[in-house]
Amino acid sequence: MTFSDNSLLQDGKIKENIEYANLISQLRQTVNMIRLLESDEAIYQLDRLSGDIQSLLTECINENYLEAEDLKRNLETIADIKDIILLGDILENVVVPIMERWIQSRGIIDIAIDEKYRIESTSSGFMTIKDIKANRYLHSNNDPMDEARYLIKKQFDPEKKEYMVWGCGLGYHIYQLYVISNGSVPIKVYDLDPNMVKYAYKYGVLSWIPRELVEIHIVNNTQQFIDDERKECGVLFLSSSLSCITDHKQSHPLATGFVQTNFQYMWGHEVRLNFNSNRRQGLPDIHELDRSKVKKEAVVIGGGPSVDEYIDTVRAWKGRKTLIAVGTVWKRLLREGIKPDYVVMFDPSEMVFKQVYGIEDQSVILLLAMQANWRIARYYKGPMYTMCHMCPGSGIERYAKENDFDIWFSGGSVSVLAMEFAIRCFVDRIYMVGLDLAYPGAVSHAEGTESRKKMDISNMIAVTAVHGGIVYTDVSLDTYRMWIEFIINETVGIEYINMSKEGAKIKGTLWYEDIKE
Repeated sequence: MTFSDNSLLQDGKIKENIEYANLISQLRQTVNMIRLLESDEAIYQLDRLSGDIQSLLTECINENYLEAEDLKRNLETIADIKDIILLGDILENVVVPIMERWIQSRGIIDIAIDEKYRIESTSSGFMTIKDIKANRYLHSNNDPMDEARYLIKKQFDPEKKEYMVWGCGLGYHIYQLYVISNGSVPIKVYDLDPNMVKYAYKYGVLSWIPRELVEIHIVNNTQQFIDDERKECGVLFLSSSLSCITDHKQSHPLATGFVQTNFQYMWGHEVRLNFNSNRRQGLPDIHELDRSKVKKEAVVIGGGPSVDEYIDTVRAWKGRKTLIAVGTVWKRLLREGIKPDYVVMFDPSEMVFKQVYGIEDQSVILLLAMQANWRIARYYKGPMYTMCHMCPGSGIERYAKENDFDIWFSGGSVSVLAMEFAIRCFVDRIYMVGLDLAYPGAVSHAEGTESRKKMDISNMIAVTAVHGGIVYTDVSLDTYRMWIEFIINETVGIEYINMSKEGAKIKGTLWYEDIKE
């Protein structure tokens, strides 16, 4: 039978649905084991799940689900299959899809549970939750359990004696931490909202973790989480929860930690490889750069769409103000007849080398973060200076300390690193071009940049635009916005001029059209 909207809530079947959703999720993992040739583990898992599989089949039959007999027949078939590859194929292509369609047929939930939160069912059978005021989902609308599994597998470090987690959500990431660690590490969960913990027990999976392994800390401010952090602890963030914190003094310490942690796990191997290669190049550190040529007014040129609006203005400023560009927009500027004074490059990705390829003979001063892709330092023939960017676990900080070099921070953004350079050159005013920190017009970058693409903004974060209204952004860009707002708040005597007409509002900036040069 098919229930009407919110029938799962009315009939008290939420927990039952979540348990069936978890069974389906585990069957998908069984298929993954088979694909990785972990046959014994896959057979063991199937045997362990057999009782739950039978319960799901019984429920299908009792509800007169139209594909119940097909499911029964295929389950009987796989019981006798000896070919493990064929077993995986039938599970993946027949059994799991039938189960998914059945669970979707049982009804949906889409209801505000209080003035702040909305609970919704997903196509996988798990629940997701939305912060109505922040207009932000905390979990995937498709499969929040799979999303959490990927995150924790990427970030779990078995050497950590315990874990601290910011953001409770509905508990998927916490549960996966428990599963992937095999219950071997205590978990401390921190959140500002006690209601979220209540919902994680009622609509999520927090109750699946033994109480003795989880400590819940409802705190008054985010600094308590920072103060409790210890070196031997692993740290995890529910990144979506950061965007729900509107007070930047509260959100900034977490945003900084999130960017550093996420960067470390996403790019750890590449960062270490690039750092060691760049170090062997013997390039001078940025402290050797003569900064006296930097003018009192600097223009930081990011790669955002607003570059298109002000390209003629930037051209007119050449020689009058110091132009500090990021690598993304370098080739576009050259095509416009604009030679920047400095170009900053930061990213470990191999793709970033495309920003240099073909213009290796330029004489522009290149400021290169030590973790930036090694090919840049190897092939660029112009002047280069390195910057020791803080990157835990890479060896860069130790190298900087041993050589008495400065540490640079940036919050994970090359545009912010360019701003930091301008600040350290004691400028009086920074014009921010192409720092939209959002996707105005659903476009990622300026025209003529290799990174430009159309964006699907349907599930992105809605933030206040420069002149009111809303514009859509993602977690990374929104985190960079928080970092920039913190920098602006902490630097006295510098005017920050926002030259994005449709990007995200950045607190502490002046609008270009309102000032007199």
